Amino acid sequence: GGSLRLHDTHLYGPLFEAADNFEGLILLTRGDGKQATLGVHQSVLASGRRGVRLSGTGVRAKFVQSLLVAGTDALDLEPGEKALQLETSCVLDGVTVAAGRASVRIGPVPSQGASEEPLVIQTKNCAFLQPFASKGASIPTLASQLPPQGAHAARPLKRTAAVTGAS
Repeated sequence: GGSLRLHDTHLYGPLFEAADNFEGLILLTRGDGKQATLGVHQSVLASGRRGVRLSGTGVRAKFVQSLLVAGTDALDLEPGEKALQLETSCVLDGVTVAAGRASVRIGPVPSQGASEEPLVIQTKNCAFLQPFASKGASIPTLASQLPPQGAHAARPLKRTAAVTGAS
């Protein structure tokens, strides 16, 4: 547990050829009952693999006026299948997210009705892009076309989650 704050930071992981044991730039997990928080402000985070993983319950992240680029999943939320209170939230304000696979990936969560609190992802003035030619493509390879308008509109999730805000 604990906190990580990044302001005016450029954090780059391997962009092209990462070691097999490199999974992503940041892993934030709750420990010993303490809430874990991540604050990213006016920063650039770039990785050829995963960008940020929030693991467990009691994990909160806020990104403001930043850029998050990932070759696979940009934000990976893993609250856990046995959590009764997810206490997990992610707020993005004025953030551009570019991902090779998913802008936001939600891992296993409790089955319907088991969770007492939703997983919250809130966005404001954000752009979610998928600029890479194929899944897991290298960061500098741009696709020749953007997805059709509305392709990234919010859709109801099949898991216990709540998505609010506008992109």
